[in-house]
Amino acid sequence: MTRITEVPRGPAARLAALCLLAVPVLLLLMDIPRMVAERTGALTFGFEDTGGDNFTAATTSIQGHTAIFGVATVLTLLTAFVAAPAVVLGWRMAKDGAPVLAGIAAFAGVCFVLGRAIHASIYFGLHLFLLDNVEVGEAARLMEQLQLHWAMLLVLVPTIIGLSLWLPLLAGSLYRARMIPLWALLCVIGAMAVLVVLGSSFMTTPIFAGLFIAGLWPAAALVLRNGSGEPAGEAAPAVAAV
Repeated sequence: MTRITEVPRGPAARLAALCLLAVPVLLLLMDIPRMVAERTGALTFGFEDTGGDNFTAATTSIQGHTAIFGVATVLTLLTAFVAAPAVVLGWRMAKDGAPVLAGIAAFAGVCFVLGRAIHASIYFGLHLFLLDNVEVGEAARLMEQLQLHWAMLLVLVPTIIGLSLWLPLLAGSLYRARMIPLWALLCVIGAMAVLVVLGSSFMTTPIFAGLFIAGLWPAAALVLRNGSGEPAGEAAPAVAAV
């Protein structure tokens, strides 16, 4: 495959490639303890798909599993730090072959990083703080009201944009730059379709995480092979593309 952009080299690029693969792994590892602690239905983009008594039941369950929920909190924040170099790597790999799309994907990637940090704070962290300081019913009532407040919805915008758009846009830009094959792009789109339609659950989370890893693997492998001295393919002159 003749590539439009030269494959990044060096230790920093190889580390970023590993971070790119680690993002869906961390999404999986974060979501499992979150669901164990809540014992509820799926989440879609950080919003509980049930409310009222079910929301109270989830908060009550979290109270009995604060250590597990704390693990999910740490992993959510860790995902933000791990995703940051992956965002930069994705832009570097696609910027010549698909400059506009690469820029939009980078913006969505920044939203993903911010969104993971925000989610760790206002959902996971705030839940734990309230459970340490008020009665469980009051904590559930406050959390439910906070999620519906306009200011809270405003700060959740980066979470929604980043989680729903970054990886599909990244895969699209990498495909346009001839860094990944069509099947890899379809894997990422399929993973996002599972997340959007079915949300995250014990059944769907491993499926969409696996599809994300499969779709991102060709790009990461290119960088890792390139750094080890193996040929990564011929780079063609830059051609402006969307």
